[in-house]
Amino acid sequence: MQSTRSKLAALATGVLALSATGAHATTIVTDVLDDQLYQINITLSAASGPVTFSAKAKSGASAAAISTFTVSGATPASMTSALGWTNLGFTSLSAGTHTITVGSNSFSSLSYSLKTNLAAGAFTVSQVPEAESAALALAGLGVVGFVMSRRRAAA
Repeated sequence: MQSTRSKLAALATGVLALSATGAHATTIVTDVLDDQLYQINITLSAASGPVTFSAKAKSGASAAAISTFTVSGATPASMTSALGWTNLGFTSLSAGTHTITVGSNSFSSLSYSLKTNLAAGAFTVSQVPEAESAALALAGLGVVGFVMSRRRAAA
């Protein structure tokens, strides 16, 4: 798995610039490197519909077949593929945070791109926290606590 730090660095370099790329296409992420599964949170301020999310995966210059594409809390009305993009269509999507999961078991390292028909100001995007990050933070707190207890005992 790619580290959270490198993922956030990629996000900070403009991966999440929510710029319109067409009449009804807003880029969510472009060419984010990850392992077989990529997850990102999208928060809608109001219920929206109809909504389409499109995903593309590739390994180097080769397209990879998408085997997993879901949006939490919603059941797609349609799933289609065209020109290398896999499209999930929803009649409506409720306000709140939804986790988009996209993945392929074709390759071990992939580049993912996501886009939507939502207007750029209609949603915000955030990274899904990884379990490894939480475990590392807790281990760090344990070390700090141990050091503090040793200092108190020595004084």
